[in-house]
Amino acid sequence: MKQKMEITKAMLFMLAGKSTFTLKNVKSGNHLTYSVSKKENKNIWFVKSKFGYDFKYIGYINSRGLFSITRKSWNTDSINTAVFLSFFRYIKCNRTPNGLELWHEGRCGRCGRKLTDPASIEAGFGPECIKLVQEK
Repeated sequence: MKQKMEITKAMLFMLAGKSTFTLKNVKSGNHLTYSVSKKENKNIWFVKSKFGYDFKYIGYINSRGLFSITRKSWNTDSINTAVFLSFFRYIKCNRTPNGLELWHEGRCGRCGRKLTDPASIEAGFGPECIKLVQEK
């Protein structure tokens, strides 16, 4: 079950560990889906975007909070990459992009488990995981 999230919570959710979310253009109704996963024991997050039925690597976020494209990035000129980069720049500056909504996929942003409790669904995190991400 998809759940709309506040853009102000986007960075916490996105960098929690195993987040999957959709960015929706309110005006056009177009949407793009992304997955951000943290590399174990390192402050590096791999960003993937859904192309058709598959997620493809488009870049990474480093420990300084910078998004980078690499030679292994899939289709660097795609709208998927451009939208993610623009969105990331906005939320890094604590700004809300006009006409864009963030929807999580009904799974915990930290561990990826399905959320069932209404409070957890609204928050985007399970009861144990939300404690861990708020401590950081």
